[in-house]
Amino acid sequence: MSEKVFKVKVQGPGISIEREVAEMALARLLPLLLLPDSPMTPEDLPSSSDQRTASNITIGEFLSDLNIRSNPERIAGIALFLREALDRETVARDELPAWFQRAGQPAPKNLIRDVKAAVAQRLIAEDHARGGEYLVTETGVRTLRGHRETGVAGTARRSLPGGPADRPSRGSSDKRATPTADGPTAKVQELVDDAWFASPRTVAELVKELAARGAHYQAPDLTYQMQQFVKAKKLRRKKEIPPGGKREVWHYSNW
Repeated sequence: MSEKVFKVKVQGPGISIEREVAEMALARLLPLLLLPDSPMTPEDLPSSSDQRTASNITIGEFLSDLNIRSNPERIAGIALFLREALDRETVARDELPAWFQRAGQPAPKNLIRDVKAAVAQRLIAEDHARGGEYLVTETGVRTLRGHRETGVAGTARRSLPGGPADRPSRGSSDKRATPTADGPTAKVQELVDDAWFASPRTVAELVKELAARGAHYQAPDLTYQMQQFVKAKKLRRKKEIPPGGKREVWHYSNW
């Protein structure tokens, strides 16, 4: 049975947020909503250590692991974290300062400017169905992942469509490079070939299996690859509550 969903709305000077939250999340919010009015300070916000998810990574660790340098990229990184770790497709502009604080980063002094810069760089895009909410783009994902793989901010842009890495050299064919044997895509493909996904598997189980085979990744490192396997119809996915778990997570299995 799927978890019940409730609608919560917060409105006040400079903020207007309406969200659907799961029953477990509502249970954490109700004590705050029912307490007598009192000002909330930054210390009242959940700390980075409180923001651990099913993948056991905090928002602070997630952004640090991406090796990003600018506020526009941090905004895209927050949107990517929400999508991959919390299964949320968008982030509202008004809630970005709180996420910066949870990550241990100072909130931008000119948030509107930085959001516009992130949009201009095609790292994020506004959800036209819900004004003021933004989702990370595929360009944003490639850029942020590229920073992590190269270890140098900015160098990953050469891997974007139309960049030097996409242009074939003279005398060469236009074939795309295949994943290296040491890359995460190749490692997941090995498990597909070995029929490891004959039974539904979670990303957490995937991380453990790859580690047992000598390939060490964190769950967010594999989310994009798993999405591509699903799109290519090499795997299918379904949300289920794992044994001993309390919330639904994606399970991947053979098509």
